[in-house]
Amino acid sequence: MGGAAARGARTGLGGADGAAADRGPAGAPAGARAALPQRHGHALGRDGHGRAALALRQDPRAHRRPLSGAGPAHGRGAARPRGRGRRAAAGASRREQRSGRRRSRRARPRGPARARSLAGRLGADLRDAARRPRSGRDQDRAARGRLVREVGPFHSPDEGEPESALYLQLNRNKRGIALDLKSAEGRAVLERLLAGADVLIEGYRPGVMERLGLGYEELSNRHPRLVYLSVSGLGAEGPLAGAPASELDVQAVVGSNRHLGRSGDPPVRFGYDLASVGAGIAGVHGVLTALLWRERSGLGQHVQTSLLQTFIAMHQWTISAELAVEDRVGRPLSGADEEPDHGFETADGHALITMRGDEGAWAKFLIAIDRPEVLLDPRYEAPDRLMRNLHLLPPLVNDRTREIPFEELRRLVQDELGYAIVRMHDLRSLLADEQTEALGVVRTIEGHPTLGPLRTLNVPWGFEDGLASLRLPPPLLGQHGAEVLAEAGYAEAEIAGLVESGVLRLAPQAQLART
Repeated sequence: MGGAAARGARTGLGGADGAAADRGPAGAPAGARAALPQRHGHALGRDGHGRAALALRQDPRAHRRPLSGAGPAHGRGAARPRGRGRRAAAGASRREQRSGRRRSRRARPRGPARARSLAGRLGADLRDAARRPRSGRDQDRAARGRLVREVGPFHSPDEGEPESALYLQLNRNKRGIALDLKSAEGRAVLERLLAGADVLIEGYRPGVMERLGLGYEELSNRHPRLVYLSVSGLGAEGPLAGAPASELDVQAVVGSNRHLGRSGDPPVRFGYDLASVGAGIAGVHGVLTALLWRERSGLGQHVQTSLLQTFIAMHQWTISAELAVEDRVGRPLSGADEEPDHGFETADGHALITMRGDEGAWAKFLIAIDRPEVLLDPRYEAPDRLMRNLHLLPPLVNDRTREIPFEELRRLVQDELGYAIVRMHDLRSLLADEQTEALGVVRTIEGHPTLGPLRTLNVPWGFEDGLASLRLPPPLLGQHGAEVLAEAGYAEAEIAGLVESGVLRLAPQAQLART
């Protein structure tokens, strides 16, 4: 395993998500990944400047399950229908021929990165490949792989290149292959991999895949069962469809800053890529729905989502609140009308106390902590004023509560008064918390060729039969290229020729020798 393994597990956890949001357009390639349970086979993917795609192998049983009441199952040899022009005929022919193939995905915004990360944790065998442009600045970036590899903080091994903590977190359970998709040979390799794929995920700006000859319309004619997920920044339609969009851009367009901070202060942003995370989750939901449909009908689908659509949908609570009252703007943590709640100081960290609407409980709380005089403050002398001015309470009592351990306050608020009190963690205290440890949130994954064991976040699901797990460490750039192509039927001489021509890049053998 090399020197890194002997030093114990490195941590692939870090605060890089927030830093990543402002870098690069949503059109920057984020790689391709796939999402499917392991029993469906493996996935193929690409990563880097111009990622290729991930593909999952189809379930061989899928074509045997026609949708009840939907007419006969559609076979590969079905005749092309006459239709309403060329697009209608092409679309109909694809639908009639989708009896037994898979979908694959490619990604550019970090939304696709989250989607493929979820896919891998759900059991998909992902293959991630970076496209290799031939000259200039793009070639320099391609040599380093996906742009997310450039986002710090970094982990530096004794030998080999530094690895981004964010890259390590988002690329577990994946195999890596690096291809030049601008070359005919590279596209031919991808097509060959798609023959065994269920899902293709892409995250380029709308139109890029079509210009590469890899758009849904073209691929679905040859792979009629393919589930094709497209994740963009601002959507595939409308006047902004082709515009670049970073995480920060999408937060600004949706106006999420109005839910943060205090009224009248300068706008602030979420501290991490919330829109990208949401788009990844929405993309996986769409893929799973399409795969269920394909199980019943034999037909693939083009699933489309965007950071913008997803982030607007995530604001359904605040949108409904703002529409209900004309002068309501934003929704701080504690409620629609109050100032943000920053909690109370305790002897061992901040705590959030929730006793909403119960002036009697707050009065008992103030008496118990030896601050009854606060009840004589004009701002709290009437019952309704106590609740209206609750955000002003912590500064009046923090000099006392910071002397009281959290556990003592928990007994008062939770056990005696019957309300909620929780710690307000930072990252390190959260990961060390007893509840977090009990849930197995952090795990160690073995086998990274340069960094050794990695401490990383575990999957957030539990299955009786262990359907989701951490199986593979994140790959080096091009680490599994020869392995993936050999599985697809390429001979050693063919693989060597692709490497020599620059179509395929493999990880240095010195690094791979330590795996």
